[in-house]
Amino acid sequence: MSFFGGALNRIGRFWDRIRHKVKPGLSGSSPVAIQPYRTFGRRDWVFIQGRVLKDKGIRFREKDRFWHNFMNTLKRFNSDEIADVPLELKIGNRLFNLRTDQEGYFKFETALLPALSVGYQDPFYKYTVGLPDNPDVKEVQAEICIPGPARFGVISDIDDTVLYSAVTSRLKIQMLYLTFMKNAITRRAFREVSAFYRALASDAFARNPFFYVSNSPWNLYDLLDDFLRLNRLPKGPILLRDFGISYKNRPPGYHGHKLDTILRIIETYPELDFVLIGDSGERDADIYLQVAAQYPKRIKAIYIRDVLERRRARRIRKLIAETWGVEVLLVTNFAEAARHASDIGLLDWGTFLAARE
Repeated sequence: MSFFGGALNRIGRFWDRIRHKVKPGLSGSSPVAIQPYRTFGRRDWVFIQGRVLKDKGIRFREKDRFWHNFMNTLKRFNSDEIADVPLELKIGNRLFNLRTDQEGYFKFETALLPALSVGYQDPFYKYTVGLPDNPDVKEVQAEICIPGPARFGVISDIDDTVLYSAVTSRLKIQMLYLTFMKNAITRRAFREVSAFYRALASDAFARNPFFYVSNSPWNLYDLLDDFLRLNRLPKGPILLRDFGISYKNRPPGYHGHKLDTILRIIETYPELDFVLIGDSGERDADIYLQVAAQYPKRIKAIYIRDVLERRRARRIRKLIAETWGVEVLLVTNFAEAARHASDIGLLDWGTFLAARE
């Protein structure tokens, strides 16, 4: 586990020790927040995920001072989950009943017959979640990504791939500073990542879907969602992890959140090829090459952003030299990745230049 993941685990355990145990139900004076996540599916099958929490009133503005951002981050990790509460899930004209688990999460997947009618111009199908036992809480709407015709999908990491996080910095205080003292407006995206991603998403005949898979915890979902939107990155499911999951509770065959999630996405869309994008800071290259070994004909390219740490770069270059049958590139910037993607027909170079401007 990285220092970042370990630090977040320690933060979670600290808050669990000092707060009162959350009781099931909706008792208490704090308002309730339903937080459904943007997920993915097909016209004949959907996967839904979200959480029900006490609303901590997290709001942000560009002019917020460090202390305000710090308090917002503490609120995110000091989440008061609402366990074992009934929910009503509406997908089209279909109604489903489910309950939250002990950490306030709800997960649901189902086949849909007849299949949903989804417009190809907008691959996002809306669903709503409500609390039938608490009519004062308004239903909340979220989206399922149901791709239409596409040439390929893109699966991307977030930290140190699109969002500067300093996870690999020797001065870990820098990573903690960015996490706790910045917000979605003041966090920095890497240069040209938006242009590169929008050029990959654009297609004369299709809209190529994006999926963001990260080891960041669900507690940061709202911040990351706002960051992607504010930096004009393609909208897509943001698939994070529960950093409190114990080894004893992990299902059989569990290989880690990132690998298992990527494999699930690929298996959900058997007709779709994929481009994988990550960084050299952690184990993205290892995971992506493992995916390519399992699906050698479905991975069009792998791009690894070099975090400019020599030892890590040497290891990645060695992995690339030992790999055959898939396009793998270690890049220092996204213009370099865009040029290669243009050369192999994944994007139009003019589209990238226009997006960059």
